[in-house]
Amino acid sequence: MTEYRIVIDQSTSGTKVILFDTETETKLIDRVDKSHEQIYPKKGWVEHDPIKIIKNTEELIERILQKNSLSAEEIMSLSITNQRESIVVWDKLTGEPYTNVMVWQCNRGIDICDELNNQGLEDMVRNKTGLNIDPYFSGSKLKWFFENFELTENQLENLAIGTIDSWLVWNLSDEKNHFTEASNASRTLLFDIKSKNWDQELCDLFDVSKENLPTIKNSVDSFGTYLGIPIVSIIADSQSALLGSGCFKEGEIKATLGTGSSILVNIGNRIIENESSILSTVAWSLNEELTYALEGVIRSYGDILNWQRDQLELFSDFTEASELAFELYDNGGVYFVPALEGLGAPFWEPEVHAELVGMSRSHNKSHIIRAGFEAMAYQTRIIIDTIHKDFDLSIEQINVDGGLVNNQEFMQLLADVTNKDIAVGNIEEASALGTLIILGENIPMKDKKVYKPKNSFEEQYLTWKQHSFNAIENNKVKVVCNE
Repeated sequence: MTEYRIVIDQSTSGTKVILFDTETETKLIDRVDKSHEQIYPKKGWVEHDPIKIIKNTEELIERILQKNSLSAEEIMSLSITNQRESIVVWDKLTGEPYTNVMVWQCNRGIDICDELNNQGLEDMVRNKTGLNIDPYFSGSKLKWFFENFELTENQLENLAIGTIDSWLVWNLSDEKNHFTEASNASRTLLFDIKSKNWDQELCDLFDVSKENLPTIKNSVDSFGTYLGIPIVSIIADSQSALLGSGCFKEGEIKATLGTGSSILVNIGNRIIENESSILSTVAWSLNEELTYALEGVIRSYGDILNWQRDQLELFSDFTEASELAFELYDNGGVYFVPALEGLGAPFWEPEVHAELVGMSRSHNKSHIIRAGFEAMAYQTRIIIDTIHKDFDLSIEQINVDGGLVNNQEFMQLLADVTNKDIAVGNIEEASALGTLIILGENIPMKDKKVYKPKNSFEEQYLTWKQHSFNAIENNKVKVVCNE
């Protein structure tokens, strides 16, 4: 008898619902998806419509069932993998959100983070959470919310706060469960990765009441039912991709190449205390035991191409972008510092602005697009270098997943720039697969396609790196002058 399982993959750009057959070995049967609008209400702010996300999810589940002539009763389980750090605040009585989703890219908490860092709180927060005080994470967004919304006692009593997994579970579950799990909780700045619980001191710091936060469960647990289908596993998308990429052993590394990028190293059930620009985080939780990871996060990765297409109108689709970029022999001396929403690891400079350097009359749009592709690869390289230097980890191969893995020219560029083997899995949906692997499903891990370094980009990389540090210094000078 066929064993059908459904995975919801709710990402920054849209929602996918994927149907798997897990009877003997896991097979992808079908996939449906729908994008949602990226909302930019103010400079540096990024939002999504939370109601639209729920409606899209429900519509896609219904569509995949109808398309495959299945009923809900024939589905064994439902799993969720989701964009991280993005946060929702809603009323449990009405189900209405108070704001749009405050997305991980959103910088509305910059001033709050600056103030907390100036108070010398970064070491305390880092020690408990493994994270920096940075607007990338949920805490400052929540503090901004409570500073800008006056709620009555009754509203506070019925307030719910949650990352996207929690918002999905509350809306989808027949029981209206307010649940999350550790990989998502660890991205909020409110979760102590050592005690494995919401932390009162951290909650007080960001003006959050623990009573409004979801119950933290294991990544494999009973999260409720939707249409009678048990919701059985939840993992944040990047951590789930670590599993989906086959990084089961300590020291194995993967890079998710999406809107942003997350480079994770499995470090097992121990926490590595560090003062590096590389973070410590929870990978997943099984049977009350946490598996941890080191992480370098990149704010703008594939989103560079989105910006070039949507705002600059340099090309109509990503195939055209690749053709224009890689028809060039090199970048012609044009470099892009990709601080569209500030810079993540290892710089952690949320306020610096993007810069296009080296343009002259002889250059054209192909050079700008090429500089965008190279900037993605250079960002990966600098994180790999930092992990190697700060943790003495020998990295020979990087397992990659995400939409960009289908671009062979970029995969070769990434191998050349990092001077590492780039291993591409045979199944694209690594994040979705992770939610099934953690259930113990048999996933055939076939040989990966490996791109080996062919050319040296050492000089170009060092030039880009210097331009990035120059951009940061120029920003600091401007700030001082403005003050």
